[in-house]
Amino acid sequence: MMGRKHREQASPNGKLDLHFHDLRGIAVTRLALSGCTVPEIAAITGHSPRDVEAILEAHYLGGRVELAEQAMMKLDARYGNGT
Repeated sequence: MMGRKHREQASPNGKLDLHFHDLRGIAVTRLALSGCTVPEIAAITGHSPRDVEAILEAHYLGGRVELAEQAMMKLDARYGNGT
């Protein structure tokens, strides 16, 4: 499933105009949503850690509920729920 950004890039005949670097960006996003760390993502995709962070911040994951939920679950697992 592609994001809105990629659907908007569809050509008039309905085909997506995706390039190799677009697919790498999608891979970065999917890996992050799967719980991979920035260094893990960089090792898989060949990006630098700084580039991975920039991709995630600028283009894909701002305000993603899934990542916030994952982070809260990790925090809870580490420190408990405070009760």
